[in-house]
Amino acid sequence: MFSAFGRGVGLVLHSVLIHNRRPFLLLLFILFCLTVEPVLSMIHAMERYQTPTLPVVEVVTTSNSEQRLTPAVVADSRPDYEVVYTNTGFNPRQLTVLSGETVSFRNAASTSLVVITGPHPEHTVNPDFRAAREYLPGETYQFTFTATGTIAYHNEVKLSDQAYIAVISAGEPIEDIDKTISGQRALRDKLLAMLEPGNPDSIFRAIDAISADPVLNRGCHDIAHDLGHHAYELYGFSEAMTFSSAKHVDDARVRSICAGGYIHGVIEELSVNEPTALNNPDSICGNVARADRDGCYHGLGHAFMFVNNRDAEASTAGCRAAVSLYDEHRCFEGVRMEQFWGSPDHLDSGTLGWDTTNPLAPCKIAPPDEKPTCFLYSPFGYLRTHPKDYTGTVNLCAHSNLATDDAALCLKGLGITMMSKFKGKNLEGSEMYVAGLSDPLKYAFYQGVLGYANLSGVKELELQETCSLFKTDGNLCLTVLQEVY
Repeated sequence: MFSAFGRGVGLVLHSVLIHNRRPFLLLLFILFCLTVEPVLSMIHAMERYQTPTLPVVEVVTTSNSEQRLTPAVVADSRPDYEVVYTNTGFNPRQLTVLSGETVSFRNAASTSLVVITGPHPEHTVNPDFRAAREYLPGETYQFTFTATGTIAYHNEVKLSDQAYIAVISAGEPIEDIDKTISGQRALRDKLLAMLEPGNPDSIFRAIDAISADPVLNRGCHDIAHDLGHHAYELYGFSEAMTFSSAKHVDDARVRSICAGGYIHGVIEELSVNEPTALNNPDSICGNVARADRDGCYHGLGHAFMFVNNRDAEASTAGCRAAVSLYDEHRCFEGVRMEQFWGSPDHLDSGTLGWDTTNPLAPCKIAPPDEKPTCFLYSPFGYLRTHPKDYTGTVNLCAHSNLATDDAALCLKGLGITMMSKFKGKNLEGSEMYVAGLSDPLKYAFYQGVLGYANLSGVKELELQETCSLFKTDGNLCLTVLQEVY
């Protein structure tokens, strides 16, 4: 560029000096050169300057799209939190963020990283939360969380490396569900303290403590609800339901602990954190171990009552989304138990949703397929307003002009309450409440007594001894026991 410019200058100067035409042109030319030369020098410098290659950063949103951005753009989408992945796992392992906030996952390990939601291999909890590729050491994956709830996630390349993120809504605080009666809360809090952040296996410490106390083991249903609530808060649904994994599926302690109260609590907490999950009950309970599936669907019934503000009709309609009629009816049971025994204070509804002077009324008008579960839990409604009046409950069930099947289910429900009445011991004392009833009605009552004892972890041999202590109904007791076990 400058050689051509020099030749041009020489030609013009030669013409002016040799021919001496219009001397003023010389002055104009000199001024032109003084003005243009600095500009040309600057242009030449810019041509020699090479723009350096800027590093790229991957940014992922909830739509799972990926784009490469320069640091200038990334500065506007700077993550709110950073999780660092090292050779020892994720740090921090437990994190709480607000809905809409972004978390970066920086790979500082010597291996590759694929951040992905749990549980493995389904990856169904917040399924958009998954890296689309392997991130090499030094690379960073980002994700913006919008759906509330606790998520257990892991490195798909190294499944043992797992961590947890709780996503909460800033404008809508999660309702605190407290099911434990005031007299047991100190004990409950000791058990809650055994659950360690980032360590779902610590659930079994609380289970061991409960199992070691036979009296507590047979009267801990409400405490176990609150254990389930806290486990969900720490580990999310998939990990709180630890017993559905291969290493715990045969653990009888979990199957029987507190008559399913723990499972019910996990489901309840899921419902207030992730209410849309209830749209498909089978997606929640369908993959749970068969031995615990009944408890899972029962827990869904409780959950539907929470999200529907104790509206039993709307809640049973939610249960009907289950494909199996059997699972649907287990869900109905949870609805009716919450209806008759649950507290309206849980969601500040201010009403039970039924007339406490007539607990049978909702069952008499219920659809035919809902009547069995409604009558089963109707005694709970009577006992909440007539504490320990078991004789009155027998009269309610047996002498209210109910159909025989409905009366039998009502008495079976009363039998369930005997575990609480006798603190899991001396169940032979329950015999006195049904003296004078027909054998079919007694049979139903003992189904409730022995069935719930089994669910609460009472051994068959112990119940055989109980039947031997009955004064008149020993053989009937043993017949029912054979059916239960």
